[in-house]
Amino acid sequence: MTTTFDPPGPRKFPSVESQFRLVVESSPSAVVLIQRTGEVVLLNTLAENMFGYGREELLGQPVETLVPLRFRAGHPQLRNEFFADPQTRGMGVGSDLYGRRKDGSEFPVEIGLNPIPTEAGLLILTTIVDITERKQAQDALRQAHDQLEQRVRDRTAELEAANQELEAFSYSVSHDLRAPLRAIDGFSRILLDDYSADLPADARNYLQIVRESSQGMGQLLDDLLRFARLSRQPLAKRPVPVGQIVKLCLDELQVEHADRHIETSMGELPDCDADPTLLKQVWFNLLANAFKYTRKRNIARIEIGSLAGERSDWQTYFVRDNGAGFDMRYINKLFGVFQRLHRTEEFEGNGVGLAIVQRIIHRHGGRVWAEARPNEGATFFFTLPQDTPQGADAHDSQRS
Repeated sequence: MTTTFDPPGPRKFPSVESQFRLVVESSPSAVVLIQRTGEVVLLNTLAENMFGYGREELLGQPVETLVPLRFRAGHPQLRNEFFADPQTRGMGVGSDLYGRRKDGSEFPVEIGLNPIPTEAGLLILTTIVDITERKQAQDALRQAHDQLEQRVRDRTAELEAANQELEAFSYSVSHDLRAPLRAIDGFSRILLDDYSADLPADARNYLQIVRESSQGMGQLLDDLLRFARLSRQPLAKRPVPVGQIVKLCLDELQVEHADRHIETSMGELPDCDADPTLLKQVWFNLLANAFKYTRKRNIARIEIGSLAGERSDWQTYFVRDNGAGFDMRYINKLFGVFQRLHRTEEFEGNGVGLAIVQRIIHRHGGRVWAEARPNEGATFFFTLPQDTPQGADAHDSQRS
């Protein structure tokens, strides 16, 4: 049995026109083909559905049918300008363009124009994208942004009002409270100086307690005012020689404690970028704490130094002592205002000094923490941006 095969005949391809119509119909966007006079010569199903017209209703009609009434008068001129300089271009990005449906409703669109030369003349292939959902999302985002800005303005106004109240409170503390305290201290001192011989021992002791209490209250008010001002005081950051600042603080404290045996050692202290006045307050408070809480040691040892920072542009400093220490279970209370881990009878203080330290360090963008054991001493650490040539240039450029 012999099997024969018929040779295949010539393959048939769809015409160019059919292929073009197929491409237009398959487009993911609405497509409208327009001739020079503005009549619609072709459109796809997406265009029908987008504008609500049947195909037969638009073929042969001016494209201005799809343009909102308020823009129709000027549209022919725009069309003529495009035909005079036919180049592929997009329209509607960054501007507001609208289409008009058969029912008269309008919707935002983006349009692409593509010139197509044909034997019948130049045609414009117009692709149209309905961007209603995108506009709604943008409007929602804009509205949320406006609401956020309003909330920021409202919050800023509230903070300004709170700052004004704080200023008024500070003024009251400075003038209305400190004056009576000075009077109490002054009159108590006069009684002790001028009438001490006529007073019984108990009366002299009571007057001394009054003086010490009024002086302690005055110091507390000064510390509270200093703490309150820290949030409003602008930072004047610049490269700071940390070693010099620490030496000044030690010299001042050693004069106050000249009757004690205190051994201090100071390691390498790299310079940093900070407000020198506030940084001195940090070092003085931490060193004063070390001097205070080593008071019961026959030989007090205080070590000051630095460690390699977690980042190359940050420096870690520390103050270590062999004093009373504290229980790490209460570490969360350590930097709070009025929070003290020792009784006043053991060590004087008002619980503001470490809160001031923390606020200053936080304002510089650093952090502060501590490690300790009861009766084995404590170490306080804090981080600050290190002084580098690049950092110095950056600060110099900000000041210029």
